[in-house]
Amino acid sequence: MQYGNQEPNYAKLMQIYEAFDARNHRHALKLIQQTMAKFPNSYILKALRCLALYRTERRLEALHHLKEVLAVPHTEEAVLNAVAMILKAEEDWPALAKMYSMASEAHPNSKGLAEQVFFSAVRAQDYKEMQKSAQGLYKRLPEPRYTLWQIGGIYVQALMESNDLQGNLQATLATKMLERLFNSDKAVTQEVMWLYIEILSSQEKHDQAIAICCSSVGQKAFSLKTDRLRTILSLYSDS
Repeated sequence: MQYGNQEPNYAKLMQIYEAFDARNHRHALKLIQQTMAKFPNSYILKALRCLALYRTERRLEALHHLKEVLAVPHTEEAVLNAVAMILKAEEDWPALAKMYSMASEAHPNSKGLAEQVFFSAVRAQDYKEMQKSAQGLYKRLPEPRYTLWQIGGIYVQALMESNDLQGNLQATLATKMLERLFNSDKAVTQEVMWLYIEILSSQEKHDQAIAICCSSVGQKAFSLKTDRLRTILSLYSDS
């Protein structure tokens, strides 16, 4: 991690982190305030100050200062992590999603930030953003798990859709995408199988679900033979 002239040196930051690790948050806050006298524009110090205030039961003051930190995009992991701890404790998932979205836009080549956009969208239950962010990840790096994330976002939207026609269209789209993934040369994981079976079962296509479990791809996908057999028996009982 590199810091410019407006940032404290590594040794000073380590003193602060050691105070946090020792759960001596009041001492951490004291060190932060002392260091901020020399580096008043440091966002890592501003973020850590918010965290120290929050952990010394000065919640309102912490949230007040947090607004300043969240007002601009950040790509520094230390800043993002400190802020994320507070937002997770507050269960403020929309703010967490917005923070990572701004960070990803500022640093579009970061796969890690793009993944955090997806995870924060999951927490915020923003299923359209789940689909969008997973689609963006797949375009950047075509890995099967990103297709699975995208399909998951579409399927959850189908489940939440009050309009039956729209919900059916989304479920059909998710099924077709899974079919393409299943029939491709890419490795089909057990997670893909579970989602595929879940969607087919929701459409009462139990025979098709049993068929994919019994296929050679299905046999390879399940890590344990007992899992596959248990799934097949469950599908037979539902059919």
